[in-house]
Amino acid sequence: MTDNDDLRVAAEAATPGPWRAVPHGAPESSIEVAAPDRTVTWLTATTTPHKPTFAAIEKDAAYIALASPDRILGILSELERKTVALKAMTDAWFAYQDDPYHEDVMVRLAKLDAFHETAKQARKVLGK
Repeated sequence: MTDNDDLRVAAEAATPGPWRAVPHGAPESSIEVAAPDRTVTWLTATTTPHKPTFAAIEKDAAYIALASPDRILGILSELERKTVALKAMTDAWFAYQDDPYHEDVMVRLAKLDAFHETAKQARKVLGK
């Protein structure tokens, strides 16, 4: 189990996004984070003299809405894809580095070519 498996499991089980922050009630008094059809509401925050301002609540609600399951799953998938590409490039580099100096020159060149090809693929995935 990786460090992000619990986040992936929770995101897959949650109500799909995108979520949105919606003003609720009297102007600048409360806001809710809800599913697009508003059948599920996760947060309703109301300002009072003892609670944060509406602007602070609005910023928090906007952030929570952006962290919907579809966004989290997309970020995790991109991270996983880039991690795999980076590992492939690192493995190819170490395979090249571990060759003894007396090994046949053509074998070393073939391994170096393999490393460069893997690095090229990794750069595509990593967006560089």
